[in-house]
Amino acid sequence: MNAFRRPFFALHVDHCLYAAGFAGIILAVFVFQRPPFFDERLYLMDVSSLQAYGFGHRYLLELTGSAGPLYSMVHFVFSPLTHLKVPAIRLVNIFFLTGIIYYTSAVLKALGFIRRDYALSILAIPMTYVLAGLALTEIPSMFFFSAGIYYIIAVTNTKNYDFRSLLKLMAGGFMLSVAILGRQPYLVTLMALPILFYEKNSKINVLGSLLLTLFFALAMPFYVFYTWKGLVPPIDAKVYEEIAQQGVTYRLDFFWLCLAYFAMVFWIICPGFFKFPSVKQCFFLLTGLAVLDVINLNYKLLTFLPAKSLMTRLIKSPQLVSEAEIHVGSILCLLGMVFLITLTRRVIKFGYNKQLYFLSIALLALAFSCVKITWGFTSRYAAQAIPLIIPVAGYFFHRDRYFTVRIAAGILAGLLSLFFYFQD
Repeated sequence: MNAFRRPFFALHVDHCLYAAGFAGIILAVFVFQRPPFFDERLYLMDVSSLQAYGFGHRYLLELTGSAGPLYSMVHFVFSPLTHLKVPAIRLVNIFFLTGIIYYTSAVLKALGFIRRDYALSILAIPMTYVLAGLALTEIPSMFFFSAGIYYIIAVTNTKNYDFRSLLKLMAGGFMLSVAILGRQPYLVTLMALPILFYEKNSKINVLGSLLLTLFFALAMPFYVFYTWKGLVPPIDAKVYEEIAQQGVTYRLDFFWLCLAYFAMVFWIICPGFFKFPSVKQCFFLLTGLAVLDVINLNYKLLTFLPAKSLMTRLIKSPQLVSEAEIHVGSILCLLGMVFLITLTRRVIKFGYNKQLYFLSIALLALAFSCVKITWGFTSRYAAQAIPLIIPVAGYFFHRDRYFTVRIAAGILAGLLSLFFYFQD
């Protein structure tokens, strides 16, 4: 197994950068005490409903936004400390971020990696900073998801399904159910769960352990989804119904966008995952990009511009912004395709490893779940996969001379994005 061998000096510098990134989030939260805005204001309204009605039908039916009840439950629990005011409400996500790092490091240990500190690379991922620096819905779900996959991987690695292991599987399933109650896309990762339990000479207790885990993972979400009569609260379901009436029931372009963000994250935290293309490969890539761009110019199948509000202020010309969306969309589509091909080839070449298969398929399933989020795409959807990205990247990590520069760039980009959120 890859031991993540690094020169001592480089390792020390990396840790200093990670510490600076984490400190930067805390500093930003205390310096920019902007009142709740965007999704913060929207989802904090649900805390009042929970305080008024308790956890019941009326509370579930009156939830706002697409996310489930976890967010309001978390802030209800912390409300005696936060009083639902800034900056305290934003410190909740920083608290959960430390938990994500802990459980991700535990997953790395369970997978046999020597250097558990690779979990700190979450702080080199730019999307982390907005999620952790604002009181948004993703971080609590990511915490419970990372905890859930740890308990399940730890047990399935031992292949010992005794009573104590069954308790861990129940805990893992419960953690996954809580994660699903916060961000419903985690539901699709359960499709990959049987891979972890697969054995050539399957036994009845293995199947029973899988079913027990799935029961605990699905029981609470089933109750909530049954109450909603769907996967999102009724108020938000009307939005999707209106979009469907306009003829948009899925967005395949969002799948490629999500994969493109995965590619960018892998480029930062996993040197060596992408190999420098040969002349022949460069020719095919440029030809493919030209074809995609021609198609995109005519049909506008994928138009997207990261940090659009900031770019609009910089470019100022609506026409140039529109053209940039098309050309950047073509590049991101190609990048997503390259990532999918590269990951598939890497996993196959690595040889059969059920943990890697599980993590990779769950990662792609999360990306594919974006096709049903028809109202729009944000990098936050890709960030939900961070608890899967880091372990997958760990299998292919080979440090290069520019790794420290990459993580410094990722941290700087993350801090700047958080700064612009507060200034927007």
